[in-house]
Amino acid sequence: MGPYSEEKQNHRRNNILKILKNKKLPDDMRIIWQNHYNNLATHEDEYNKRVYEVFRDVDQIKLPW
Repeated sequence: MGPYSEEKQNHRRNNILKILKNKKLPDDMRIIWQNHYNNLATHEDEYNKRVYEVFRDVDQIKLPW
């Protein structure tokens, strides 16, 4: 996760819309992708809050090398 980017969020939104336009997409997958679409952060404060919630319990990221 990087810093909030309106451009990146729009790119994600457009990619998900392309997936949802697929008529052959199974219903269970459509539900998953629709949820992803609905849950995209719409502003920086919301995005930062989610980043904090994901990483708040991480003491230190251990690199594999």
